[in-house]
Amino acid sequence: MRLVYLFILAIILTVVAPAHAADITYINPTSGDPGGILIKGEIQPGDEERFRSISLRLPSAIVMLESDGGTLMPALEIGRIIRVAGYDTTIRQRKTCASACALIWLAGISREVKEGGRVGFHAAYRDNQGKLEEVGSANALIGSYLTSLGLPTKAVLFATSAPPDVILWLTEENSTASGIDFAQGGAAAVPNQIRPATASPSYSPARLAEHPQPVRPTNDSLIASLSLSGEIWTKIDGFKNLFYEKNSAHLPRKGWMKLWVLYDYSAQSGVGALYEMKFAEVKCEAGGLRFTRVLLGYVDGSTKETYGQGYHEPAPGTQARALVVRLCRIK
Repeated sequence: MRLVYLFILAIILTVVAPAHAADITYINPTSGDPGGILIKGEIQPGDEERFRSISLRLPSAIVMLESDGGTLMPALEIGRIIRVAGYDTTIRQRKTCASACALIWLAGISREVKEGGRVGFHAAYRDNQGKLEEVGSANALIGSYLTSLGLPTKAVLFATSAPPDVILWLTEENSTASGIDFAQGGAAAVPNQIRPATASPSYSPARLAEHPQPVRPTNDSLIASLSLSGEIWTKIDGFKNLFYEKNSAHLPRKGWMKLWVLYDYSAQSGVGALYEMKFAEVKCEAGGLRFTRVLLGYVDGSTKETYGQGYHEPAPGTQARALVVRLCRIK
């Protein structure tokens, strides 16, 4: 999967540009039904904590969704909470759940779309001065998330195949091909796109080719595949297979550097992973380092996301200390 520039300033990747935080409301149970949590509006950072605080009081619940999307990472975290809690998800009558909202909906133990409701997907993107650019690294995270939910590869392709200006709607007709099971409450068939766009997205050979095949590439081909959306991977001096992503490098405050670092294993035999991307936070004055997120990519195209290690200060003379010095010299 092509990888790239990820989150600058705590992940500003959106699947639809948000305006206001979502309304997250507890709905009292009626007629013996479990209580529900209504998520309405665009998903923003902080919504995951508001959802978590409500969920801690509810051993069971149905999560009702009504949103055109929002910021990716809070949506994925809400989805993880839903799955761990064992909640069901539903889209109410004549309501829409699209983009980041649809990723939340997929986390339900059982998923439902009421009559007239609709759920739709497209690839993650960034807004580059009005131009919507697909972000491969974010789609890799989506793939990892969907895999953790037990969804098949074809569901990952379905959820990320439509370009940013198109919505691919999930219907009874395409549910089998999508690999996504759900109950539909008499909903009529929905056209496969509602936004002005080009032809309806499909699994064309060109689009499928974006996903790595189970063949170990050369060093050069890996870097090229990770640079398809404007990423600039630059070799770090003094390290054989270490790169940084220039567009992600920024100084959040004096003495700190944050950026994505790529460990390239493509030229090494006997290594299961093809690459490892780490979001590094470097405290230059103290010589400290931590990796807050780690994304592993494998030869078969699968990915795995984990959280990184805590802050530490590498000993002088070690490669980790040399890395801190090099990263702090980046302009």
